[in-house]
Amino acid sequence: MNRYKRSLLAMGSAIALMTAAAPAFAYTNAAYINQPGSYNTAYQYQGGGNNNTATINQYGVNGSASQVQVGYGNIAYIGQAGYGNSASQVQHGGYNAAVAIQTGNYNTSSQVQVGYGNYALVNQSGNYNTASQYQNGFYNVAVIDQSGNYNTASQNQFGSSNYALTNQSGSYNSANQYQNGSYNTATIDQSGNGNYAGQFQTGVSNIASITQGGNGNSAVQVQH
Repeated sequence: MNRYKRSLLAMGSAIALMTAAAPAFAYTNAAYINQPGSYNTAYQYQGGGNNNTATINQYGVNGSASQVQVGYGNIAYIGQAGYGNSASQVQHGGYNAAVAIQTGNYNTSSQVQVGYGNYALVNQSGNYNTASQYQNGFYNVAVIDQSGNYNTASQNQFGSSNYALTNQSGSYNSANQYQNGSYNTATIDQSGNGNYAGQFQTGVSNIASITQGGNGNSAVQVQH
């Protein structure tokens, strides 16, 4: 299984880097499903655009993966190597990249991109985690890394050039990030257990950071 995990991470990074190199002259979509695992389900839909690429690799068991692309030049990648994982990706617009890597068990990931040039990454190596990302705008970056267990993370980005990062290596944590504006930066690091962190940014060039290494803490940051 470790070999599969390394392979999934490498493929996800490579596919994301392909966004800038997508040829403008290509007017066909590409869809790939690879299921060497067992009892997995996969669904892909590409319509109303061109030069989209969708890839699903399912090495695990009882995984569920769904990809919908409406637009042009979008790249979607789902890699599953654990048990009972679920991932969905929806892309409207152009040159967006969404990557979901699930090497743990019973994780859920949802990614929605509307706009142009957005990048979203979910990496779930823990168990029973939930991740949600919504991007509506231009050149936003959202990253969720869940190596702990029973964590929940939500990221919502509106505007342009915002950056949001959530890292949950502890367990039973909850994180919520909301950005509406431009050039905002928000980071949350939860290595403890049972913590809540919320960040809400509107405006331009705000910076917010929360680090929770203890247990049972609550922190909220609001920036206008």
